[in-house]
Amino acid sequence: MNYFAGIDVSKATLDVTLLSSEGCKLYSKFSNNTKGYKQLLKWVNLEKMLPEQTLFCMENTGLYSRPLMIYLFGLGYKVWVVMPVEIKRSIGLQRGKNDKVDSVRIASYAAKHHSEADTEQPSEMIYKLKDWLSFRDRLIKQKQQLQQPVNEFADMGLTAQAKEMKRVLQPAINSIDTSIRKAEAIIRKLISIQGDMKRVYDLMLSVPGVGAITAWYLLAYSNGMRNFTNAKQLACYCGVAPFEHSSGTSVKARTRVSMMANKQLKSLLHLGALTIVKNKNCEMYQYYQRKVKEGKNKMSVINALRNKILQRIVSVINKDLPYSSKIAA
Repeated sequence: MNYFAGIDVSKATLDVTLLSSEGCKLYSKFSNNTKGYKQLLKWVNLEKMLPEQTLFCMENTGLYSRPLMIYLFGLGYKVWVVMPVEIKRSIGLQRGKNDKVDSVRIASYAAKHHSEADTEQPSEMIYKLKDWLSFRDRLIKQKQQLQQPVNEFADMGLTAQAKEMKRVLQPAINSIDTSIRKAEAIIRKLISIQGDMKRVYDLMLSVPGVGAITAWYLLAYSNGMRNFTNAKQLACYCGVAPFEHSSGTSVKARTRVSMMANKQLKSLLHLGALTIVKNKNCEMYQYYQRKVKEGKNKMSVINALRNKILQRIVSVINKDLPYSSKIAA
């Protein structure tokens, strides 16, 4: 790779810094629309940057970065979309911030870590799946916000007011519940019409502790399980992989998981592990009971269950066979 373009994306503008492998640096600014994209490519072409020699890198800003990403992919360029926290932590302590400086930092990150770049374009179905999951999340949050004052009154013992508020609020809650069900129906349909995705989805559901919602989010965030080659990578992304914390002879802390994680997937996996703990017919339940009797910390064992869920997901997909309870925990 000879050229690295760091793009700081905002709703209205694109701040772009170009770095070459020789260390040359250029900067320019464009509008975040089709006209701006064409001007960006014209600027890039002046530098004779061929698609196979160029890596565009930008932070994941959702809808603001997606049109540019699709535009560049369509022209054959390699595009790397990185979580902002990864870039922030990679550069360490920094003072000062503006859009131009951010674009330089993104370009520098791409130049340093380009061997790790995932430049595969997600399918249109994955984009739609993420959109509908995001829409569902908003509906659920809206429902929770509406219910919060009712719950607060009830907690304070003001039951009469809470009941009256609930009565007034109920039609709105019913309407949101209907919208949530319709969104979920669309999500199921999206998955069902994609043969390969439906197969992966069904394999996921065969694993104990994995329900439909967990499978939806795993499909969306893993690009249909294409972004991870093994369970360890997936566990790190979900924030359930344990890491050692020790130094010399004085620091001997317990192994613990990293805070750098997809918190939503981590939460869903935790709920899945709790369902296993309550299911005496599940072979992983026996594993949980055995480890607890051995004196292991319950949360550590639950985290081990979360890892086992991911290991089984990756295994059934690689083997293209549904999970069998005959396999030992």
